[in-house]
Amino acid sequence: MVDRAYWNFLDPQLIEWMDGISDVEQFCGQFLGLRRAIEPEACALAATFASAEQRIELSATFQEMVEVSEAEPFDQMKWLDVDTRFHSLIFNATGNDFFLPFGNILTTMFVNFLQFSSDGGSTCINEHRRIYEAIMAGDSMKAREASANHLREENHRLPVAS
Repeated sequence: MVDRAYWNFLDPQLIEWMDGISDVEQFCGQFLGLRRAIEPEACALAATFASAEQRIELSATFQEMVEVSEAEPFDQMKWLDVDTRFHSLIFNATGNDFFLPFGNILTTMFVNFLQFSSDGGSTCINEHRRIYEAIMAGDSMKAREASANHLREENHRLPVAS
């Protein structure tokens, strides 16, 4: 068996296989660590480089997020879909082709992560709103900060690192 140090954890087939992992908390903690390392920068780049079409699509997706978050009863599967699309759109709007695979990976890993880390249908809609507004305003510093704040452990039902 090949040592884990040589596994390609970003391979979609491996990610699908990891669907059945036993230590979900560790998986989610590591995924959150990856997101914290790259997603704030993706938001900053999207604020700077998103095209008019991408901003329109992001706006429509965010509006859908608001509608889903306010719907009674709350539909967790609809939220997972729209939240995944929102974050994937951000990676696609970076203007940097090396960020694109991360947006694609999110669609595979996000469902497992959000099902574990979302507290009883919590949507963090206000954190998403701050990210969205900063990107739409073209404010890369605020977009980076809003994303970093969204990705803190205490927002994701994960044990807070000491």
